[in-house]
Amino acid sequence: MSLATSDVRTRPDDFVSLAERTWVLAGLRLCIYAAVVATLVVRPVDRPTDVTSAIGMMLASALVTGATVFVGRLSRRRAVQLTAASILADGVFLGWVVYLTGGVASPLWWAVYVHVVGVSLLGSFRTGLKLAVWHSLVRLAVVYAEASGLLAVLDPPRVLPRVGAVQPFGALGGLGVMWAIFAATAALAGVNERELRAHRFRLEALSKLVRRFEAAHATDEIPPLLLDSLRSVFDVRRGAILAEGDGDLVVLAAHEVAEVDAVPRGADEIVESAWSVRHPLLVRRLDPERDRRLASMLPGASNLIVVPLAAERRGRAGVVVLERGGRVGGLPSSSVSMLQEYCSHAWLAMNNGWLLDDIRDALEENRALQDKLREQNESLEHTVEERTAEVTERLRQLRLVDDSRRALLDKLVSAQEEERARLAGDIHDDPIQKMVVTSMRLQMLRRQVTDPEVTEGLEALLETVKTSIASMRHLIFELRPTVLDEDGLAAALRSLLDSVSAHLTYDLDNELADEPSPENRVILYRIAQEAIGNVRKHARVDHVSVAMGQRKGGHFVRVSDDGVGFAGSEIPQSAPGHLGLTSMRERAELAGGWCKVQSLPGSGTVVEAWIPERKPVEPDGEATLQVADPGAGTTPEAVVSLPAG
Repeated sequence: MSLATSDVRTRPDDFVSLAERTWVLAGLRLCIYAAVVATLVVRPVDRPTDVTSAIGMMLASALVTGATVFVGRLSRRRAVQLTAASILADGVFLGWVVYLTGGVASPLWWAVYVHVVGVSLLGSFRTGLKLAVWHSLVRLAVVYAEASGLLAVLDPPRVLPRVGAVQPFGALGGLGVMWAIFAATAALAGVNERELRAHRFRLEALSKLVRRFEAAHATDEIPPLLLDSLRSVFDVRRGAILAEGDGDLVVLAAHEVAEVDAVPRGADEIVESAWSVRHPLLVRRLDPERDRRLASMLPGASNLIVVPLAAERRGRAGVVVLERGGRVGGLPSSSVSMLQEYCSHAWLAMNNGWLLDDIRDALEENRALQDKLREQNESLEHTVEERTAEVTERLRQLRLVDDSRRALLDKLVSAQEEERARLAGDIHDDPIQKMVVTSMRLQMLRRQVTDPEVTEGLEALLETVKTSIASMRHLIFELRPTVLDEDGLAAALRSLLDSVSAHLTYDLDNELADEPSPENRVILYRIAQEAIGNVRKHARVDHVSVAMGQRKGGHFVRVSDDGVGFAGSEIPQSAPGHLGLTSMRERAELAGGWCKVQSLPGSGTVVEAWIPERKPVEPDGEATLQVADPGAGTTPEAVVSLPAG
């Protein structure tokens, strides 16, 4: 519906409440009362009774005015009645004081004019018309009362009409001026009222449009709603709403526009200008060369309004183009501002919709990412389960291999020691016994021989037999020292060192809190035995230091000297039947430990071996083998825990 055909009825109460207008009218009355009092003081009245009556009427009017202050607490009907009664009382009061102060020549005629203008502006031109008629009637009543003698004539030069005759215009005084002022005021009030009606109508339409924006289910519904509302409220012939998208303008809504042929991408010059100045532009005609897109969409368009939509949102900018048609002349700034308000609300709603779409897209993307992440997590969990099963199987196999290695080591050590013990027993039971018997027979034979040369030969032979017996007994000790099983590792090493004390002095540092297992005891003893033998044979020194103790879940033995040492390429070779440095390392590593040799030419040699203590098998069939470097040397540490099968 356009404003030209609108039948919207707007009461003044729709803009300013009756109570507020009553307060303004009360202030106007106070000004009039002050003017009346000043006039009575400056221009005294001859009869005191007239002054008393004027003051009394003023007090009565003031009382009615005071009552109007409470119109806000009354119903509309009662409030209107009270306000109307106060205005009528004002007319009677002003008519009387004008009569008392000179009638036609009264200086209080301006108060009548002010009263009519004020009521017309505060109420409506219809109310002002009624008040002008009332003031005219009051003035006529005074004039005819003077003519009939009911009132004294206070202005004798004035010509009074005869009773029953038509009142001449000269006798009415300022009524003509009052009506002229009323006519001008009514015209202005009517224009103002129409503007207020139009403003209210547009505001109501904007409010409805905003509610429709809020109820829209999709952003695409907003541009057509805006265009329909603009056509209805602002009486637009044709129009279109465009927005930037992918580097070109996209038509969001249109009414009676032509199909657009191929035009250069981007915005027209007039659109760029509107975006640049950030306020609507009024365009008389479009330039087909510079505004090819709009000229193609709206051929022959005139009197256009270009409203920029330049809210920064995802790089988008829009424009509303409306054709007013054959209308000539500018558009009121209030209408332009209201039109821009419509477009701003619509653009805000569209941006909110786009933002909501972005949020929905982001949520969908997040859901997709969550689903993908969930799938990846499930796949990863499956992979981890497979890898865990694979690692578990490998650990089981390693445990079996470790168990087999340990069993093999035990068997190897046991077999070696059993073989050594058997050899030691065989040597003790057979060769030594035979050598002892031979020694005894040689001694008996020496007693029977008297030849000095033979006796000397038998003595030499007897000494050789005794030396052989001692060598065999030492060999038995090396093959299987019984003190190792009976008294432990420290006692066995001390016995070993005592056996070589003729060649070496020694220090033995025993820090063992408990004895190693039998297998580890044998391995540590053999390594120490080989190291001591190498010191005696190769170090060229007469002192050796031996230490043993516990460290990080295992036992260690260390043999050090201050001898000549050797370079890495000059590792001494052991005699046949001995372990050798390589075999020492292999035996220690086979037991889960290590053996390292540190030596420099002229700085001595240190041989250190560490073997982890073997834990007994747990009730659930699990055991652990730890391999670590407990020392502070250069060998890196490593710990491996293997469950036993």
